[in-house]
Amino acid sequence: MIDSPKNVGWIGLGIMGGPMLRNLLGKMERETQFYVYDVVQKSIDDLIAEGQGRVHACNSSKEVADHSVCD
Repeated sequence: MIDSPKNVGWIGLGIMGGPMLRNLLGKMERETQFYVYDVVQKSIDDLIAEGQGRVHACNSSKEVADHSVCD
């Protein structure tokens, strides 16, 4: 079994990206944090509300990458 990452960066919450991230939220360990960015603020706000404190808004794609660096 592979350990889940502790941080996941996600850019794009549109027609495909939003449902994919929602699926990951349900399947990954509760400790996993998601750092997201999209050009539509409502998409970010909706996922934060659904994310049970695990989804965090970023101001740019660079900020997403900074949070999801692998060891």
